[in-house]
Amino acid sequence: MSDQFFMPRHEQRALVELLRKVPDLVEDLAISITRQDRLTRGGPRVSTGERVQPLPFNEMASDVADELHQELTRWAWHVCEARGLVYEGANATVSIARWLDRNIVSLAMTEGAESALGEIQDVFDRARRATDAPAVRVRPIDAHRHAAARSTELHRDGIARAARELGEQYAGLTAERVNTLRRRGAIHAVRCLVATKAEIFILGEVLDAHLEHQTRKRAAS
Repeated sequence: MSDQFFMPRHEQRALVELLRKVPDLVEDLAISITRQDRLTRGGPRVSTGERVQPLPFNEMASDVADELHQELTRWAWHVCEARGLVYEGANATVSIARWLDRNIVSLAMTEGAESALGEIQDVFDRARRATDAPAVRVRPIDAHRHAAARSTELHRDGIARAARELGEQYAGLTAERVNTLRRRGAIHAVRCLVATKAEIFILGEVLDAHLEHQTRKRAAS
């Protein structure tokens, strides 16, 4: 330890750089979690009540997304307990990563911090590999995993990217389509990113609104 730090300054800088990549990684994981197997058009299907629709699920991406969240949470609580701090952010991976970024000095001065960079880097790298790997297997999902996929929070561009992977029925779900659904009151943003002012929506709500509007339009015709 030097300068009262358990984590040297060059590792602090490296960890901050890593933490600032977490938002993009989380979005990529969300896309991977809901990615459809390109090899099958009639793959696993789940019932949403009146209709049945494909909703594939990348289990590896989901599992490592949970691991990333748990790892960052573990370090945030470790700092809070050791330094007498109070975490007041949201229980979301991106929020926790930003908190650790802002409190990097407190983390560096906390006993045990010498392993933080390596352990977070390990989970981060596995998460990155999960987003790069093709979905070689798509399997039916249970209710819990179904809800996890549909409850993913994305901005309009992320939703448009996800829609391109979810089959022909979502072909028209572009970023502008998301804006149109919002203006009509069919969907509502759950929050807004302060830095970019981008509105964040729940993927499942947007998917349902998109299909429902198409059904109404065909009925009217």
